[in-house]
Amino acid sequence: MLSTSTLPHHFHPKIFPVEHEWKKDTKSLYSSSNYSGQRLKFNEVVCVNRKKEIKGLAVTAVSSSSALPPPPQGQSGKNDWKVFRKSKKSKGVPFKVVAEGIASLLGFVQTIMLTVLWKLMATVLPKPTKKALDEKKLSSEGTVWSFGKNLLYEFSAKMERVSKQHLYEYAKDLSSFRIVNLSGGDLGDEGLFILAESLVDNQNLEELNLSYNGITGAGLKALDGVLQSNVVLKTLNLSGNPIGEEGAKYLCDILVGNTGIKKLQLNRARIGNEGSKAISEMLIRNSRLQILELDNNLIDNSGFSELARSLVGNETLHTMYLNRNHGGALGASALAEGLERNRSLRELHLNGNSIGDAGARALVLGLLSHKGELVALDLGNNGISSSGATYIAEYIRSSKTLLWMSLFMNDLRDEGMAKIAAALRHCTIRSIDLGENDIDERGIYNITQAVHQNPLIASIIQPVIIQV
Repeated sequence: MLSTSTLPHHFHPKIFPVEHEWKKDTKSLYSSSNYSGQRLKFNEVVCVNRKKEIKGLAVTAVSSSSALPPPPQGQSGKNDWKVFRKSKKSKGVPFKVVAEGIASLLGFVQTIMLTVLWKLMATVLPKPTKKALDEKKLSSEGTVWSFGKNLLYEFSAKMERVSKQHLYEYAKDLSSFRIVNLSGGDLGDEGLFILAESLVDNQNLEELNLSYNGITGAGLKALDGVLQSNVVLKTLNLSGNPIGEEGAKYLCDILVGNTGIKKLQLNRARIGNEGSKAISEMLIRNSRLQILELDNNLIDNSGFSELARSLVGNETLHTMYLNRNHGGALGASALAEGLERNRSLRELHLNGNSIGDAGARALVLGLLSHKGELVALDLGNNGISSSGATYIAEYIRSSKTLLWMSLFMNDLRDEGMAKIAAALRHCTIRSIDLGENDIDERGIYNITQAVHQNPLIASIIQPVIIQV
């Protein structure tokens, strides 16, 4: 049905989202047709905004009845007419209302478009088979899926595939190298298994450095074939890998029958007392290993006792590094007992074990009974005071083979330094580190005089006093 209206045909309604001011106009218009079942009454108004005047209409009344005329200007509506009164500070249509209306409309349109696209994709793409759906379900169990996560997963998977491919290609070239240094390569257990296949065929390999690669005890199984077949390999470096106790046990089981390895480096490998026990049993049965490095591990006096047991009767081990462990005085005492019945050890490094004066005394007693030729002794950072310096000075005077010694960062002070200086006047030492021992001019003078009297001493590190 056609409808008629008293609104001007050239009028186009406008929405003003900014603050504005209405100019009053007495001319009123009203609609004689129904808009969504309602009749409207308008006032023709002018919007003043930024020095511009724009004509518009303001709704003043609305009615659901099509028979009754609108109420006079300013009076309340009767007979189903509702009158809209303008507030004193009219601001037009709020921008928020307009924005919410547009957003709701766009949301509705977007929903329709997505529905149409989904229907279209469903008709174009082939339907997955039941087998594919089952496989997808199994692969996605326990995984929370999201666009970002899946994108990162796909990227990581691709990078892993590329890395493995490069590793396989690199492994092909490992069959002829004499020295292989893969330190810090982040190989992990899986990468080590890939490389081990080529290393087994390399009968020229003499040095293998796998330090700081994230290799665990499980990954060491990859070295079984390498260490069993290669009799040329002399140096194996596994420092910085979290192999732990179980890894140490497994490695020692392999090395028991190995006749090639002479230098084994297991620094920062999370080895404790159980690992030390396994190493000790290996040393008792292995007659080839010469250098053992166990710095920065978790070995306390119990582990020191196990290692001391392996020194008894050992004829091949000549260098042992136990720096920065937890031996203490009891650990030093245990090593002393092992040294009494050992002939092969030539270097002993015990820096940072807190052995103290009691440990220094016990160790010196063991060294004095040592039948071998010790040439290097590191007792730095062990809390040794002037009392402990008495025993150390005695060993310096008695030793006929000692060439290098470190007493760095102890608490010798001037009194202890005087004892050391007196022993240095007649000894075999060529180099000694006496730095960071809290001494003054008197201590430095004593050391200087000792060096002048002993022409064999070629190098000495001592603290320098700075005059402020």
